[in-house]
Amino acid sequence: MIKFVCLVFVYCMVTTQPIYGQNVDEIVEQIYQQTLVHEEHLDSLENYSYMQRIHFIKMDGDGEIEEQSKREYLVKVFSRDQRERELISAFDYEDLNWIDVTTKEKNKEPKERESARFSLTEMVSPKARGEYTFSLSGDKEINGLKTIHLTVEPIEEDEEKFSGDLWFERESYNLVQARLKPSDNPTGVESMVMNFSMEKYNDVWLPQKITFEAEVSFLIIFKGKIFSEIRFEDYQFEN
Repeated sequence: MIKFVCLVFVYCMVTTQPIYGQNVDEIVEQIYQQTLVHEEHLDSLENYSYMQRIHFIKMDGDGEIEEQSKREYLVKVFSRDQRERELISAFDYEDLNWIDVTTKEKNKEPKERESARFSLTEMVSPKARGEYTFSLSGDKEINGLKTIHLTVEPIEEDEEKFSGDLWFERESYNLVQARLKPSDNPTGVESMVMNFSMEKYNDVWLPQKITFEAEVSFLIIFKGKIFSEIRFEDYQFEN
């Protein structure tokens, strides 16, 4: 399975227009201060759950589907660093039919999962700002929210530093939506794009949907596209 890293940022040749009389440096500082508040909220958020629904598609160079699967997990979060993920259902698409493979998947040996976290706090921190070029690209309304459009690009290309567009709620500077791509593609990857959106629950912004699409080419082994959609739904809070 392809591993993807949730980092950010893009560069756009536009004239920067101050918002509320602020320049881009002041806005980035406001975003950083808000991420610190958000981190505190996440640290204090305990005992909640949500459904994680994953749809994975692998296509060959002609656009024909080679592999397709759906997985549904119940994720229980006890604290920010302690959570459990239980497989609820698993289906593979074979011979034009969806096959229930839940029992087989549950009987598999659990694997350690590597994950790279997107940390907006780290990317807009005073220490890291010199590694990126930030620009303002006007406003956009998303789901009824007025947002600030910020674009960022790493000064030095790196497959672990992503370029992209970020939209923040204008009033609170919370991240609402992002579109990302690596500034330097990993080996075997011709292009990669990830989109994710956030939604507000109990005064905390949590993931709503992540989509990931990549064109890959591994010598003669495989050449085609990979698409994955992850939805975070049915959040339930005890407190």
